[in-house]
Amino acid sequence: MSTSLVKDIQKDAIKADSDLVALLRKCKVVAANLGSNEALKWINNELNGYTSVPEEEIPEYRETQGKWQFWNPYNGWCPIIFPEELAKVACEARLPESISTIWALSKKDLTSALTLSCGPSKEEAIRRLLRASGDFFETELRFVIPTNLPTKIVEAVKNLVLDWSLELSTEGVIDEDSDFTEDKVEKGTSISNQYFIQNVGMLGNVDGSSNVANTVTVTQKINLKNVSNTLDQIESAKASLPPELIASTEKLSEQIRAEIKKTEPDQSFIFGALQSLKNILEGATGNLAAQGASALIASLLQAI
Repeated sequence: MSTSLVKDIQKDAIKADSDLVALLRKCKVVAANLGSNEALKWINNELNGYTSVPEEEIPEYRETQGKWQFWNPYNGWCPIIFPEELAKVACEARLPESISTIWALSKKDLTSALTLSCGPSKEEAIRRLLRASGDFFETELRFVIPTNLPTKIVEAVKNLVLDWSLELSTEGVIDEDSDFTEDKVEKGTSISNQYFIQNVGMLGNVDGSSNVANTVTVTQKINLKNVSNTLDQIESAKASLPPELIASTEKLSEQIRAEIKKTEPDQSFIFGALQSLKNILEGATGNLAAQGASALIASLLQAI
């Protein structure tokens, strides 16, 4: 009697107690037989962890808002309070661990704090920010995340696997004894690549370069007061920016402020300059002040 891995995947995905690692290995066989690069990238990253992947390329279902704490020898773990404009960037992270580690955590009765390693670059960025505040002594830091995050990730992975396998079977891409006919391979590859691009993203294929905006047309009026307030907030965090960015950000800020003071400010110029300022700040990977400033500008631009 012939068997189908696609059907087996569906059965395992709906079981509450199914072995998630074994399930993903079955998915890997199907993806390899179909020649789906996007499916294989995602499966390999889940099995091995996203340790060599930039944080922004880790799937959104692994994202969480946590809390930074520092060790006080007299009071134990104490919270770190960030300025409002930096809090979201500083306290947002995506869990990079392998699915086997996350699956094991999801099966435990987690009553105490669950901590996440954000990597040395992010922790050092937090330390630089704290040192710049002038009110910090060198001590141990930790990032505490919600205890329900592992379960949330496990369920998201199982749902992705189930929906992918159902999409294959709906389109008639069913294997017999792990083999696909040539026409099913072609169809299944297209379905799989499209599915994982839409639901996970193009992993490992993101261009990290940022281009400065040269020309833009704005049809909606910009709130100039909000622009000035945003520039003030960026100015207040200037000391924490990378030294090589300070001159360029100051120059753009001065140009924007000068334009705002005109009787009839050029809205398109202001929009383009803000976009350029955002692009420059985005280039400072690992600097929390730059990320926070970039997020402020992004929020401002989205409202236009």
